[in-house]
Amino acid sequence: MTKTDIWKVPEDLLKLATAEELRAFVLAQARENTIFLSKLNQWLYKQYDKTERTWEGYVDRVRRLFTLIEDKCGWYAEHFDERIGVAWALVGEGMEAITEELQELFDSGKTDIVVEPILEFFVMIQSNRDGFLYEGEYTDLHNAHDACISLLSQWSRHPSVPMENKREMLRSLLEICHFSAYKEHGIYNMLRKYIRITASTLSPQEAYDSLIQLEADGIEDDEIDQQKVLLLHSLGQDEQAVELVYRNLDNGRLVDGEIDRLIGIGKPEEAMRMAEAAIEEMGEYGTTLERKLRIAKFMNDEAAIKDTYYRLVITEWCDVTNYKELKAIVPVKEWPDLYKRVIHAVQKEGGVDYLAAIYEEESDMERLNQLLLREDGFQMRLIIRYLPILPVQYHPPLIQRGIDILKACAERISTRKDYANYAEEIKKFSRLPGAASAVAELLSYIRSTYARRPAMMDELSKL
Repeated sequence: MTKTDIWKVPEDLLKLATAEELRAFVLAQARENTIFLSKLNQWLYKQYDKTERTWEGYVDRVRRLFTLIEDKCGWYAEHFDERIGVAWALVGEGMEAITEELQELFDSGKTDIVVEPILEFFVMIQSNRDGFLYEGEYTDLHNAHDACISLLSQWSRHPSVPMENKREMLRSLLEICHFSAYKEHGIYNMLRKYIRITASTLSPQEAYDSLIQLEADGIEDDEIDQQKVLLLHSLGQDEQAVELVYRNLDNGRLVDGEIDRLIGIGKPEEAMRMAEAAIEEMGEYGTTLERKLRIAKFMNDEAAIKDTYYRLVITEWCDVTNYKELKAIVPVKEWPDLYKRVIHAVQKEGGVDYLAAIYEEESDMERLNQLLLREDGFQMRLIIRYLPILPVQYHPPLIQRGIDILKACAERISTRKDYANYAEEIKKFSRLPGAASAVAELLSYIRSTYARRPAMMDELSKL
């Protein structure tokens, strides 16, 4: 039977059913099938319940989403939260449908219906569940949440919405955002969008005064300071803007923006002073040093470039990129002394992996060998990683060191997972040049010593 034939059967037979029979069938299906019930409710609301198309009606519908009881959840029962009586998947599905209707109303020019139902949704989530978003429920509500934020964003940009209404909405959002569950998700993005809209739709002075009022209302966000700095500059109050930046040197985007402006207007020295002040305030790490390096390169200040690269090399241990950059700009005659300084600084902090990478870069095999043989800071992965690149004469002590570590490890492990990982480590070690015979002796020792550990023997038998 073709697809067309399949659909022809109900089309023909439905003509024979009465309205009462169809109504009874629909109600019976709704009682048994939660998905069907949800779709039916959405369709009925949209087609017939015209009294619902007010903000009060939509708020009531949002509240009703949180009243579904467990025996109505169907196959959604696994999502049912017994502590509060809510099936999050059904809530999310229902709110998506409500938001679609609100979007249609908004697109038709009815902007006064949108905000209250969405805010009620956020409030109901938090009031129904302490710790919301920390145990996986965000997956069930993700689409509804994003749709709500999108619609609020559109509303806040709409020119017909009075600014005071936008401020009132923002104050309501602020109260919701005080719940920690929301701070890492989209509502704070909504706040930032509103702040930008405030700064771009009013005159500079009005926008600045509006942002001051937001702060008076208790709203704290880095975006406010960033927009205030831009507005102060547009008002010709450059000194006040710079003072504000210096009061907020922990705001990286704010500092970077001001440094870009200073460079752009031909004041790199002032930019450098700000970068150094940020380092003094926040310490030396990747972001603060890279900012200073960028300015030093713009100024073509060779001494500052070299010094900043050195500071990056001894503080940022992600890879050897900065190390290579530093070596490339240092005269060959000066490099041996600087190399010793780098090694001393990194050794002092115990950066074993980083040191090994530097030794490999320098082909400093003697130091690399001594590092791998060290008792402190040693990891088996370093022998597995670096032994193949070392000259053969260094291999025997390192192989013996690896065997000693594996013997000691056998005494400490006790679970099936430990044994599986242990067997995998032995497998990797056995592939090293010259390790095969030592590993064979190790396995013989382990099998005789730990014969009463059947799980360990089982994992080793897979080698």
